Amino acid sequence: MYGLRLKYLDKENYSKWKIFLHIELQHKGGATFLTGNLNKKDLNKFYAFDDPFFEKIVEIWSEINYEQNITSKQQLHSQSLWHNSLIRIANRSVCYRKLLNKGITKVKQ
Repeated sequence: MYGLRLKYLDKENYSKWKIFLHIELQHKGGATFLTGNLNKKDLNKFYAFDDPFFEKIVEIWSEINYEQNITSKQQLHSQSLWHNSLIRIANRSVCYRKLLNKGITKVKQ
């Protein structure tokens, strides 16, 4: 799963399968969605997917990727601001496209 994320995020990878991921993620912040830190509960509560297969893939990604505890200042600074269950506004994770489009993606920024 980690390899899939890296290949999807690789801007030099032009594989056609990326189109399917892009379509599913385009209204959720695009590739930034896969750099977030969502737990499965938030994923199921706040995000809906058209394709049940893709939904299952993202659930598995969430189970593998989610970090519940921050143990260092460096880890805190490297956390994604967007789609992060540990960073909430009105009790939900967020993604502000205006800030995202300006390149603001991490806590340290």
